Amino acid sequence: MTNAPDSASQASAPGPSDNASTPDNGVALDIPPDSVVLLEDRAQVERRRKVFLPAGNLLVSVDDVSPLIVDRTLQCRVISPASGARVVHAVVRRNAIMAMDSLPERVAEIQKQLDDQRKKLREQQDRLDNIRLGRKLLDSIAQQGLDDISTDVAWGRSDPALWSQQLATTWNRDEGLRQRLLEAREVARELEQDIRDLELQRQLLESPSARLSATLEIQLEIPVPGEHEIILKYLLPSACWRPWHSALLNHDAQRTDTSLEFSTTACVWQKTGEDWNGVKLRFSTERSTLGSEPPLLRDDLLRTRQRQGPTRLETRDEEIWTTGLGGAATRQADDLPGIDDAGEPVLLEARGRYNLPSDGRPFRVPVSSFHAPASMDLLVMAERVEAAIARCEASNQASTPILAGPVDLITRHGLAGRSQVRYTAPGERFELGFGPDAAIRVRRSHRQVERRTRTMSRWETTRHTVSIRISNVGSRPRSLLVRARIPVSEVEQARVTLEQETTPPVAPPDSNGMLRWEPLLPPGGTLEITLVYSVSIQKDAVMV
Repeated sequence: MTNAPDSASQASAPGPSDNASTPDNGVALDIPPDSVVLLEDRAQVERRRKVFLPAGNLLVSVDDVSPLIVDRTLQCRVISPASGARVVHAVVRRNAIMAMDSLPERVAEIQKQLDDQRKKLREQQDRLDNIRLGRKLLDSIAQQGLDDISTDVAWGRSDPALWSQQLATTWNRDEGLRQRLLEAREVARELEQDIRDLELQRQLLESPSARLSATLEIQLEIPVPGEHEIILKYLLPSACWRPWHSALLNHDAQRTDTSLEFSTTACVWQKTGEDWNGVKLRFSTERSTLGSEPPLLRDDLLRTRQRQGPTRLETRDEEIWTTGLGGAATRQADDLPGIDDAGEPVLLEARGRYNLPSDGRPFRVPVSSFHAPASMDLLVMAERVEAAIARCEASNQASTPILAGPVDLITRHGLAGRSQVRYTAPGERFELGFGPDAAIRVRRSHRQVERRTRTMSRWETTRHTVSIRISNVGSRPRSLLVRARIPVSEVEQARVTLEQETTPPVAPPDSNGMLRWEPLLPPGGTLEITLVYSVSIQKDAVMV
């Protein structure tokens, strides 16, 4: 289970001073971001500030702007108590700032450390050479001793105790030198690594780093002096948001009332190069950059031809997609990255002001919440999972839709897991699964009988038997909702028949072939549901 993103810290709006510094080449202003509209893959930043400006043609410059700004989206406005103030020209200036502070001193310090480490490495290498020379001399002494032993044996002299003592002394001295050699090699490797690290640091410091910065230069025409409000708007990439929900279930098995506290937060990421401190946040699903050109119309020619060969049939599994439990069944289009808003742009606004640094980390900003009564049941869909899932149904009581996204499931015992919710309009019902009930055991089996053909019939029939076995090992009764399905035919060459005499009493299947039972299982009780249906196919059709 993944950790939840860090919450955004709330802050009050900054209070810039009303006085502007006036250098010789114009007016330098600090206009901080005031509000940000987050889109799927970018952000619209608005800066504004009221400031006293003298009359005349002024060149206003605003520093600390992200160099990623999209130039063509820059909008400038000036609002003044007297008419006539206007923006003559606005442009984005980018430049590179070289970081050269205290570099010579640091380079000299690193060079001194390099000289010390290199001196230690040379001393260590000399020590290694001495140890290798000592081991080489010991090898010569040991070989000479073995030659002397061979000579003594040839002349009939034998002294095994002396020979063993001499060889043991040589071996012990060689073992000591071998251990010293290993330790010296390890020290030399560490010194070589330290030297490489210091050389890399020196190279980085000798190559001064450059940081891109942008400045907005605005040419203003001010007819009369006074307090004016300057408003700047522009787009920035490297910022996005996604909906993230949490659902707190208030449910007690001993009580009948159940409620759900559902809250929506916006998970925001931004690494635009500028920090947003004390800004108002709004979140939009509008895709302003998508093209809106109409499709090209071409002639669609229809021709008829005689059918050749048998009819080819195929089976498929199709998931039923809806925008909520109360909507009609529709087929979903291909999945696209982004936010699912069902084609209707949504604008959500966060209360208060927030600080969002440009560090690329996720921040969760509260957007909306509601409290709604809910209903609980144990749903058994053995074809999908052999368990009884605690399902909660509630309606969207908020004035805004619930956007598709992940949901943190929380019970009175803590975090229960994570699920997904689809787009749900205001007032529409939706469902959430809070995990399996450990007291209910479910097993499913499917048996298919070979095809049988009648002599005078045009149909070949296959009989399917589905058995669902449910057991309650808990200490209290369980009310279940069991759902199963049978195939649905879309062509006249195939038909599906439910055998009512073998299947337990059940309402007729709906248009999607879904069947349902609502049994009450006592403690220690068992239940077996046998679903039997037949699939008939015409003999001139072929299954693929």
